[in-house]
Amino acid sequence: MSDLQKIQNQIKDKLLLGINEGMVRFPILDPAFIQTHSQVEEKESPFLNISKCSACSLSDKRKRVLVESKMNSKPFFVLSDFPDTVDEESNEVFSILSPISSIVLNLMNKLNILNGCHFSFAIKCVPERGLPENAIKACSLQNLSQEIFHVEPKIILCFGYRALHSLVHLDKNLNSSDFLENSEITNMSIRGLSIRVFFLPSIRDLRDFPHWRRDVWNVLQPLALKANL
Repeated sequence: MSDLQKIQNQIKDKLLLGINEGMVRFPILDPAFIQTHSQVEEKESPFLNISKCSACSLSDKRKRVLVESKMNSKPFFVLSDFPDTVDEESNEVFSILSPISSIVLNLMNKLNILNGCHFSFAIKCVPERGLPENAIKACSLQNLSQEIFHVEPKIILCFGYRALHSLVHLDKNLNSSDFLENSEITNMSIRGLSIRVFFLPSIRDLRDFPHWRRDVWNVLQPLALKANL
């Protein structure tokens, strides 16, 4: 072996040693770690995007968009039609001071599933008079889809026809005209998730017809008992 070849081999050995030391100091990331963190980035909370929504004319006069700032995975997704002014004035999505929202909050508390619920509205701004024609569809496609995907619920508790109609925009296999209140309807599919859906009377109907609450209780109690929260 010539002197030149010896020198080349020594340089090669030093380079390999440096590479191996670098791998020890800065090991290659485990693929599972990379996948997990890429999923975290992909599932970044949509709160900021939703809170800036301008999809319909309700954004012109609203005080705020009513959406949960912390979107953790929850087994139950409680969906109502739209908030009232008491909800809007509070710091919550469903306010315990609201004569409407408090009905559901108390119901979930009595069922012992309150902490397992994510609360949401199909329309996230308070309508002054009537709903704009495109409001449900626009809010559903732009906001509700992100919210459901992030929360990954097992069950959606859908209170009222408007709330159900918002889900129809996300899954065309749902046909709101075929469903009866206080029943489980067809599972909905959204971005790879398969979710059980229960169609219930609107919360405003539960306020106006208190005797209907017993029927809702009978539907939800078995689900609550199985939840083991």
